[in-house]
Amino acid sequence: MMKSEVGSRKAASRNQSRSSSLLSFALCLLLTSPLFSACLLRNSQPNLPRNFPSRTALNHRGKPPLILIPGVLGSQLVNRRTGEKVWPSLGASDDDSLALPITSDNFADNTDDLIANEILETAKFGPLIPEISVYDRLVAALQYYGGYRRGSLESPPPDGDHDTFYVFAYDWRRDNVESARLLARRIAALKQQFGRPDLRFDIVAHSMGGLVARYYAMYGEQELSAAPRPDWSGARHLNRLILMGTPNAGSMDALRTLVLGYSITGTSRPRLGFLRQLDRDSVFTTPSAYQLLPRNASARFLNEQLAPLDLDLFNVETWRRYGWSAAFQVKLSKGEQKKLKREGADAITQATEKLAASRERFLRAALARAAAFHRALDAISTLPDSLRLYLFGGDCEDTLDAALIVSDQKTGQPLTLFQPSRALSGDLRSRAWKTMFAPGDGRVTRRSLLGLKLEPEAVAEGDDSPRAMKQQPFYAVFDCEVHGDLPLNTRVQNNLLTLLLGNSY
Repeated sequence: MMKSEVGSRKAASRNQSRSSSLLSFALCLLLTSPLFSACLLRNSQPNLPRNFPSRTALNHRGKPPLILIPGVLGSQLVNRRTGEKVWPSLGASDDDSLALPITSDNFADNTDDLIANEILETAKFGPLIPEISVYDRLVAALQYYGGYRRGSLESPPPDGDHDTFYVFAYDWRRDNVESARLLARRIAALKQQFGRPDLRFDIVAHSMGGLVARYYAMYGEQELSAAPRPDWSGARHLNRLILMGTPNAGSMDALRTLVLGYSITGTSRPRLGFLRQLDRDSVFTTPSAYQLLPRNASARFLNEQLAPLDLDLFNVETWRRYGWSAAFQVKLSKGEQKKLKREGADAITQATEKLAASRERFLRAALARAAAFHRALDAISTLPDSLRLYLFGGDCEDTLDAALIVSDQKTGQPLTLFQPSRALSGDLRSRAWKTMFAPGDGRVTRRSLLGLKLEPEAVAEGDDSPRAMKQQPFYAVFDCEVHGDLPLNTRVQNNLLTLLLGNSY
């Protein structure tokens, strides 16, 4: 969710792109002087203060309230007992691990002392590391150019039923259905407090926040069902649902994170050990990470000849065979080993086996829950007339779309690669880059953003109304931006504000 990982290949591609852009600009000036203005516009950014002056907000009072939902890693996590900020942070006490308990198959019971308290506007990980913008510029754009004021979900202003935006901060580690049901309760509480049963909200959701919002729109406060049938009970409370970089068909980057862990330094094996990392063991305990995996129908795996492999991504035996999960690398802590050593080797063996069984049971439950979550979102249905759905995404970055499975030259065991190995021959390695990556924003492919299972509205024959002219149940806007910076992109904000405020001024 932060900055997308950028390898040497991507850097070279960008340098080539910049050189190409400069050359195109020079040719444009030399050969087509009548198009001089077009050359400048192609390299310009929207001027938000000019496009949305103060009078714009004054002329657009009465806007529906808006709920902003951040993506994974996008909410601050604090210890409810000590008040210590655990995410993001330079480091934290041993008691504040980002790993969740895995004692119960009912994920709602696996709680710790961490709670989400606010959206992450900026992140500062240390005195020598520059501050990272996360959602600050989007929040500012809503306030200064959109004419929204900021409200609190817990204590909204008396007239917060219009021209107000609320942030739905949630614990991004937890099950997405749990988060969607919490969103349902928060919206119901707002409507009750305002005495407005007819009140409808707009939602702007980034990344995984879009999956939370989609589940809410389709099912409201319902729990997952074995045979999901969307009733769009949440959509009755919404006007517009705006999704930015949402992996509607999942993301292969989620598998990479589960296998290697996530580092703020952008490397799979961080060298800066003192920094707070979401390591492999912590990601293993995070139900939402499994719910970001690509669907079985769209997940792509390749062998050493780049031929497709047919794998069941939600079968625990697949994870065992390819060594994808920390569940199968069980090791007691030094403290536990020291404690059990007095009881003998059998005690250590029994404790290790018990831990292994517990971790495998959790993995099995997490994969089953993720598959059920996917079925719920992929249940084909028709978008209600009252809800408008908009997608914003990036499609200029090489984005991981397939994993490469080869044999380890030393052990002969399967090895999963998320970029072509240097051991591959030159031609094969070149073809692997083209096969493994697809257009996207660096984390979510264009295909995944568009991967909604929605039917167009049924219209009567001969109906020439605007409703009948609609070709699909959603609208998509793309730009050249990486995943984490979509909310910060001026062009994205320009289109978003135009959508929220209308284009009649």
